[in-house]
Amino acid sequence: MSVNTNSKLSLGTKIGYSFGTFGENIAYNFYNLFFMYFLIDYAGVNPLIAGTISLIAVIWSAVIDPYIGHLSDNSKNPKGRRRPWIIKFSIPLAIVVFFLFSNVPLTGVAQVLFFTVMNMLFWFMLSAVDVPYLVLGAEISRDPRDRLSLRWMSTSFNYLGYAIAGYAILIVSKFEEVFGSTDSAWSITALLMGVLIAGSFLVSYFSTSGNEPIHQVTNEAVKVSIFRSIREGLRIKAYRNVLFYTLFFFIGDTLFTVNQIYLFENVLGAGEGIISTMILAAALMVIFISPVMGKLGAKIGNRNTVLLSTIFITVVFGIFKFIPLTTVSIWGLLLACAVGEAGFFVNSTGMLYEVADVTESETGIKNEGVIIAFSNFVLKLGTALGMWLQGFLLSFYQYEPTRVTNTALNGLGNMSTIIPAVFCGISIIFVWRYSLAKKHNSENHLNVQEAKRFL
Repeated sequence: MSVNTNSKLSLGTKIGYSFGTFGENIAYNFYNLFFMYFLIDYAGVNPLIAGTISLIAVIWSAVIDPYIGHLSDNSKNPKGRRRPWIIKFSIPLAIVVFFLFSNVPLTGVAQVLFFTVMNMLFWFMLSAVDVPYLVLGAEISRDPRDRLSLRWMSTSFNYLGYAIAGYAILIVSKFEEVFGSTDSAWSITALLMGVLIAGSFLVSYFSTSGNEPIHQVTNEAVKVSIFRSIREGLRIKAYRNVLFYTLFFFIGDTLFTVNQIYLFENVLGAGEGIISTMILAAALMVIFISPVMGKLGAKIGNRNTVLLSTIFITVVFGIFKFIPLTTVSIWGLLLACAVGEAGFFVNSTGMLYEVADVTESETGIKNEGVIIAFSNFVLKLGTALGMWLQGFLLSFYQYEPTRVTNTALNGLGNMSTIIPAVFCGISIIFVWRYSLAKKHNSENHLNVQEAKRFL
């Protein structure tokens, strides 16, 4: 069985595939926004220990991502290399989400071990679904027009999932009123999120039926090791620059993201309803900006679009160090974050697809799974370091849930402005240095011209 990946995808297939990012980002952002908050403020875990738990688990996930990509690259499953992973691990992922936000009656070392194990299971399950899902997007079509539309549609669903995850704190408060128990409210909210996560991946699975190319994997192809696949990718300077950009950008972006709840609650004095509404509005910003980034990428190239968006987020974050944070001024920070994240998710993924095409043309090795999964490894490493940095800084600035001092408030402001600005600023260097070989730039220019005509 074979599929013509040069043929155009139907609108239904594009929407169905893109819907998977809805669940992907409910998972990511329910975790990023609330796991540290849940551990520290509800489970009573020390901030530095909570940051360490997240660091261990996310690094574990980052390490296994390339192996999952490699295994899917070399799969002999007659039903496809990517989609079978999605159907196998979606429901187990939902179950683990439930336990991850359940405040079990444990204390001390037992409590730390429980949340560490649940963390590691969560990231393993998410990787097992998400890595094949992401690579599937590169395989179901090689048409540059389809790829651009897939990216901005996916980013739009991405931030719809982010908005739903942002309402978790409001949902918890409503369930608490109904059941009279904070612990039960968190567990039921987590169960609801788990169902949405699994359901969206399953929609993507069934919507792409018949679109995944079925490869005949020879014994010789299977012998290509994961280390060779990674090495071939790392030989390309452009790929190395994308990886370093991803690492530093996500340290800064994650620090800002996970700190939002503390910022809104303690600096702005916002309640659950206002916090959820602000997160929804921030998500809508990205949804509306994403198609603009797609069109801009078609006009001036993915690299230049990422460069502009990263400069914008860096400058605005830096400026807001010197502007009082209020319920009005905070919208400037949220807009900057939306521009930076839209640039990353729409355009830097396109840069990865370009690198994967270059690697295949130069070596004959089809290693899209490892190329994209290793980038996911770096993204998660940046996420882990950003979350650990938040735990460290909360401890450094002497944050306590029951008594928030001026020192802590000043620290929360720095964690949302100047410190993320430093990391995003470093990432600009690597975007600037991104460049493919001339012949591949020429091929990409032709693809961009086709995309421009389409858009």
